[in-house]
Amino acid sequence: MGYYTDYNLSVVNEDIKKILSDLHEKYDSDALEFDTEIFYVLDVDGTKWDEAKWYEHEDEMRAISKLYPEVVFKLKGEGEDSEDIWIKYFKNGKCQECHAEIVFEEYNEEKLA
Repeated sequence: MGYYTDYNLSVVNEDIKKILSDLHEKYDSDALEFDTEIFYVLDVDGTKWDEAKWYEHEDEMRAISKLYPEVVFKLKGEGEDSEDIWIKYFKNGKCQECHAEIVFEEYNEEKLA
């Protein structure tokens, strides 16, 4: 079983394809000092490969961001639960986590149809 999430990765100030291509070369040559499942989760352009159980995404993204210390990574996640929507920003090993806030408009009789 497990909990599935859809992930999408982008970068704020660089080309995601270039970053992921470079990371994939390091991965293939065993040059990384950590294990990662990123290439089972994301395509080379940062879009989701498939829904995944990437439980270690935060630790892995912290490590990946240290390899590219000037790059701001933006990881979006949408979990199985309807309210489990978030974005995590990573830069040089640090993380900012932002959860979606669902807000409904107040009742407005003029909008009744």
